[in-house]
Amino acid sequence: MTVCTFAFYLLTEGVTEESFNDSTYHHLYGPFRGLGISAARKIAWGVQFDGSLQFDATFRDARNTWIKKAKALGYDAGLVAQVWAAVGVIDRTVGMPAGDSLPGGANIVNYATIQEAIDS
Repeated sequence: MTVCTFAFYLLTEGVTEESFNDSTYHHLYGPFRGLGISAARKIAWGVQFDGSLQFDATFRDARNTWIKKAKALGYDAGLVAQVWAAVGVIDRTVGMPAGDSLPGGANIVNYATIQEAIDS
């Protein structure tokens, strides 16, 4: 499964309490409810086909574009950011104080901090 398809899956289905406790999903970003297939498709496919994501885009570009699309469509942009954090794509400009990091050096991001960045 690719990073983007995993993000799409999590945006659709969410992470349940049961899967959150499973070691596969044991991370700091769940559990959370998904938006459902219709909303997830509008966000992901909308970005894919409206020209807002270039062919040489990075995962970070995809994350930021999905967040903007969700916000434009009236969906919870904070949830979209949370989904991308769950798959390991985090905006390094939004995070906890220095020293708090995940394996590999990615910053720990909490939902409140993500929402503050989206609202600004």
